[in-house]
Amino acid sequence: MRPTLRLLSRPLAGQVPESVLQRSLPEKRNFIRTLEPIRRSVEVVTPAEFSEYTRDEKPLVFKQKQIGWEGSRLTQKWFITKHEHGAHASTYLNSFGNTLVTYELTLTRNVGRFTHSLERGDIREILSRFVVENSYANKPSHFIRFQAPLDLFLAALDYNSKQEIPANRLSSLYIAQSSIADLPASLREDIAPPPLVDTNGIYSSSIWMGLTPTYTPLHRDPNPNLFRQLHGSKVVRIIPKKSGHGVFAAVQASIRGSANSRLRGEEMMDGPEKDVLHDAVWTDEGNPKAGERTFYEARLDAGDALYLPSGWWHSLKSTSADRGKSEAASEGELNCSVNWWFRSSPAKKEGRGTL
Repeated sequence: MRPTLRLLSRPLAGQVPESVLQRSLPEKRNFIRTLEPIRRSVEVVTPAEFSEYTRDEKPLVFKQKQIGWEGSRLTQKWFITKHEHGAHASTYLNSFGNTLVTYELTLTRNVGRFTHSLERGDIREILSRFVVENSYANKPSHFIRFQAPLDLFLAALDYNSKQEIPANRLSSLYIAQSSIADLPASLREDIAPPPLVDTNGIYSSSIWMGLTPTYTPLHRDPNPNLFRQLHGSKVVRIIPKKSGHGVFAAVQASIRGSANSRLRGEEMMDGPEKDVLHDAVWTDEGNPKAGERTFYEARLDAGDALYLPSGWWHSLKSTSADRGKSEAASEGELNCSVNWWFRSSPAKKEGRGTL
């Protein structure tokens, strides 16, 4: 029996009943259901209501102000977004340029051109070194992870804002899972957690700031997670616990791998595992060895939030806030999110049983 999501799910394909879809589609397909937000009549969700919504340990989408946290004010404080060719950093954010953050970068055709444009010599040297080391590595790789000042990302925003042609922009530079606790106090205050999770034992939090396209492969978290989109949009595909394990295990079997699903390893971001894992989640055909699966999909626009219970599998892609833009036209656009992991769900904290 397939799991269903209370108040959340409906078929995607023109509202065609699932029974018809199953008869008309070939076997071993991925069925995608849209994860709908909670009732739009709810303006601000109280902690008590949040506990009620999350008691079933199912994913939930909250629209914009429903969790009582203004992300738009933050992006206006950090970025100047009304530029003709893209956002760039505000004077305020530029003042924190020496802050060290964790980067991921997929090497693309424009990395060399961007590197040569950097005015700050120490950052140019850092990036050049990683690119050169990667070029002479024993394995063919296009993905690197490193630490560097925030100035690198701010320079990339400035560089992209001067490129009239999207194909000339730097893309896939990602401040990924960089700890909010390591940011200066003023920036931490800017992205303080909403009251809904502030009282539920937060043990870790991260900022995710990148240039589209960015991608997080299929994985699961050991504890509940509230994810908030600040700028741009992200699409999330979510799989129930048992089904997700089947997908991940089938991928590992097909490549004879042994990756840990709870760690964001480089093998997930480059090479054959990246391709097979991506196709298993993001194509209709999925992975034949994984069998037929029902996935859930949510689009998070600026201000939206996603509650993910522990153990649910998920993968994320950044996309343009403009639904009419193609992937090529939105290349290199700013995308920003934050999330908080907490030790127990509100339902568990109140002593109620969960699934």
